[in-house]
Amino acid sequence: MKIKTNTIIVIMVTFCFTASIFLVRPTQSQTTKTYDPLADINEDGKVSLQDLVLLANAYGTNGTPINITDLQGQIIALQNAVNSINATLTAALNDSVTNLQGNLSSLQTQVSALEGNYSITNLNLAPYAIPFNMTESDIHQSTTYTASFQDMPDTSVTLTLNRTSQLIIMFSADAGISAASADQSVAIYCQAMINGVAATPNSIQLTPLISVTSPSGLSHSHHVIEGAFGFNFYFGPVSAGIYTIKMRWYLSAAGTGDVWSRTLQVIAPPA
Repeated sequence: MKIKTNTIIVIMVTFCFTASIFLVRPTQSQTTKTYDPLADINEDGKVSLQDLVLLANAYGTNGTPINITDLQGQIIALQNAVNSINATLTAALNDSVTNLQGNLSSLQTQVSALEGNYSITNLNLAPYAIPFNMTESDIHQSTTYTASFQDMPDTSVTLTLNRTSQLIIMFSADAGISAASADQSVAIYCQAMINGVAATPNSIQLTPLISVTSPSGLSHSHHVIEGAFGFNFYFGPVSAGIYTIKMRWYLSAAGTGDVWSRTLQVIAPPA
């Protein structure tokens, strides 16, 4: 009878224990707990039944364990090394920037000094650093009275410019004038044309205007003047491109105008 009583007690205790497990309040699952990433098998940010299933499936397997503490130490050491490298690179970059700024300041000081007083004779200019071209001719050319300017033969040049520039045009020639009749004034006029546009000034009187007075009753040509003459024209600024510069001339009255030993020089300093 005593054995039967003990058996009943054991059954009752077991029942109470089992019932207490299933009667645990749901609110207990909401108790605040510290998240343990080692228990998060599937790494979804929470420890759930899925992790328990994965752990149960892996139960009984074996292999080389991972030393989490050692791995964390290595990660921390690696992060410290990266931080150290970043700090070193940042310091080196700051030093380099400071040095470059110092060098730039020094160069600016030197440039200012050079701009202040520098002789072009000490400057090693590259070939064609200042574009130029020239032509010369000793061929004797003649013209007679015309109503407008005509191209002067053998007196033109072409320049190729790579930047905005100004054109300085220098022309000189030996010239002579013969009047066709007495009692008239005659002179040679010239202009410089750049791609069909007149330079400044638009035209000039190359030779003096001479009035010839003939003795009464005489009518023949008169050689009135002969000598060397020249003038400088200006044009610009002009953009990069190809430019043809030519001289033009005309005689203001009946007669003959002559030129020889002439030169045309054009330089194009930057604008």
